[in-house]
Amino acid sequence: CSRDKCPFIHDPERVAVCRMFLRGACNDEKCPFSHSVSESHMPVCEHFLRGVCVREGCPYRHIKVSEDDTTAPLLQPPR
Repeated sequence: CSRDKCPFIHDPERVAVCRMFLRGACNDEKCPFSHSVSESHMPVCEHFLRGVCVREGCPYRHIKVSEDDTTAPLLQPPR
């Protein structure tokens, strides 16, 4: 970033993973998103949450959340 006093964090370790990269379709040499796959930066698989992920080797996180789990309500599929 070339801005003085930029209010945003520019820590490369905290950058979201490029979704186009995960699809094998990112050709942007100046892509601002991460092109390294790390579990801590991976989004949750929306298809898995709905119970319909059939992708072999899906790079997205598959998190099982029970219906009565109140510790992670945002990860529960809609009822």
